[in-house]
Amino acid sequence: MMTAALHPQLRGDWVDHKMHGDGNSRWRIIVHYQHLVPKTRTHAVPSVPARISVSDLEGDGYFALCRAVDKFDPNKGVKFESYAITLIRGAMLEHLRSDDPVSRSVRRKQKELQAAQEIVATRYGPQNVTPERLAEALDLDIDAFHKFYAAADAVQVVSMEEALGDTDQDDQDSLAIREALASRAPGPEDDALDRERRDILGRCMRWLPPQEQIVIRQYYFEGKSLKQVAKALKRSESRAHQLHAQALKHLNEFIQDQLGAF
Repeated sequence: MMTAALHPQLRGDWVDHKMHGDGNSRWRIIVHYQHLVPKTRTHAVPSVPARISVSDLEGDGYFALCRAVDKFDPNKGVKFESYAITLIRGAMLEHLRSDDPVSRSVRRKQKELQAAQEIVATRYGPQNVTPERLAEALDLDIDAFHKFYAAADAVQVVSMEEALGDTDQDDQDSLAIREALASRAPGPEDDALDRERRDILGRCMRWLPPQEQIVIRQYYFEGKSLKQVAKALKRSESRAHQLHAQALKHLNEFIQDQLGAF
């Protein structure tokens, strides 16, 4: 058995574990390297979403560490630390993916939309990103684009707590504010923060054009479909989708200017 890449104090334990299946040696190796789990978590997931338990996340990391000890082949001359960190990090990211409430198809649409936005912004300038140009970049007609946008926008609605919780400020989704107001069992600090969020959201809502205010209020607060919103506005469903997209864009711009209040 090659031992050059192994920690000197653990060479005997590795031999006993791999050659003789000694459980005590296996346990000593695991204990020696257990610090890799929180260390890897700090680097791989520095900001844990509010809905995720840190102990559960690191628990998967510890299981991965045990698998690493069992699967590691010292004869390949690879440092165990590097091998273990790869497995631990993979287990933690898989935990996050399995807990993601947003489907992969929605995530894919979001990425496609982001790529189209970058293309249009590069070609025409950031201030000239319009639904029509995005539809062209995605090779969609305008009605199909609005449906595509609404589907991709599911990320903004579902990930609200995460966006206002532990994610980086640059990744915060402005429409995350609405459902974050319905926090669970809030304490005094939560109440104060919620009031501040309500104030910011209310102020930003008032800056929207009247029809966009109606779309946001009826779609997000009253639970109506865009088809019902279109009927209330006496407009086509396509126009309701367009107003919805415009309102999201305006709210995003307004609230980004206000994020310092958080």
